[in-house]
Amino acid sequence: MISRSVVDRTRKFMEIRHRMASIFFPIFFATVLGLSLPLRADSPVEVLQSALDAYFNGRYDESVHFFEQLLEMDPKNVKAKQGLKNAQRKWDEQVLRDREQERKALYVAQGYLAKGKVVEAFDRCREILARAPNLPEAQELITKVRGKAEKSLRKAKPESSAYYEAQGDLAYMEGDWFKAADSWEKVLVFNKDRLDLMQRLEDTKKKLAERQREERIQVMLDLARANSQRGLFSDAVKVLGEVLQLDPTNAEARQLLNEARRSAAQQAQAKKDGQVQEINQKAMDAFSLGHRKDALALFHQVLKIDPDNRLAGEYRDRILGLDPTLLDEPAPRRSGGAADLASATTLIQAEKFIEAIEIVERVLAQNPNDLKAQNLLDEARARQRELVEQSYREALTAYSRGDREECLRKLQDCRKIDPDFSRAKQALIKIMQEGNE
Repeated sequence: MISRSVVDRTRKFMEIRHRMASIFFPIFFATVLGLSLPLRADSPVEVLQSALDAYFNGRYDESVHFFEQLLEMDPKNVKAKQGLKNAQRKWDEQVLRDREQERKALYVAQGYLAKGKVVEAFDRCREILARAPNLPEAQELITKVRGKAEKSLRKAKPESSAYYEAQGDLAYMEGDWFKAADSWEKVLVFNKDRLDLMQRLEDTKKKLAERQREERIQVMLDLARANSQRGLFSDAVKVLGEVLQLDPTNAEARQLLNEARRSAAQQAQAKKDGQVQEINQKAMDAFSLGHRKDALALFHQVLKIDPDNRLAGEYRDRILGLDPTLLDEPAPRRSGGAADLASATTLIQAEKFIEAIEIVERVLAQNPNDLKAQNLLDEARARQRELVEQSYREALTAYSRGDREECLRKLQDCRKIDPDFSRAKQALIKIMQEGNE
């Protein structure tokens, strides 16, 4: 059972958070959370949609901020008052739930601190704050942990075992894995039987290796950007492929790869256009001199490079009409990729974006420099994003006017357009929970 004093402390903490919100929210949420809806909107409708978006996705403190902003604009807004009440209640519950869920973890961290195991205590506090960033007890405890490590360093005799251990502890808390490992290795010179320190040292070396991997990834990203700036797009694609092998979830590398592929495709297209123009010119010169067979061979060469080239196709048909004996000359077939892109285009027009994107990505896997495929993929993703955002805004509007059925339908539409659109999924869960309360 949660005591009254705990509830009072929570209320007091929330009041402070409310006062800080007007200062920190606009910067914090815009840069860290990457909201698609504006933090400081011009109209009450936009503010209401921002408040509901935050509420549906469990960002109750942010939702409170938006509802308060809406009430500043329209103090008599009944829906804003009710929304603020609901968001504050959910925020209350979230803070109390976090405190209850992290109670055991806090006891463990406090136990480590009491035993002088500051690194272990620091790690537990950091884990708690990763799950519950606003938990005051965890924030206070991690400050105590660091204070104890600093005190140990001040009291220790320079170049002693205690000195190097405290130095390593503080370096660890600052994220300087190299200095932490170096300091703890010096401790083991004094005491080779410190099994706990050996384990800590091994873990830190793993973290150091992970950081070195991240630094390597950053260097490779910089190299890829430099290659792109120099027009070496194929080299950039190769480097970014290696980055994604190291870190398949790297969003920046994925974005740069798409841009490099697009630029490489444009570069390859320009080169192909130059080749086609040069061969077409030679073919037309041969045709004008009456060398039909040579001209036909050259036009066939163009059609192998560009099966849809209109000029080469028309002259090929013209030559075969003038001299049917040349019909035995082999003609290039239409590529399977062109048929796939035509199918994908039809699917995009029917707003079946998932199937269309799968087809185009398959074409690009076989031919990364296919400019038509890359442009079609960009178009499919842009239209998918536009429609899913539109349906989501319509869902928020329906919810704000109390039309729960329409809201659910629009959210289901979002899921059909893009199953990975997480905000619609969270909103559906929230509405279903409200229906059961």
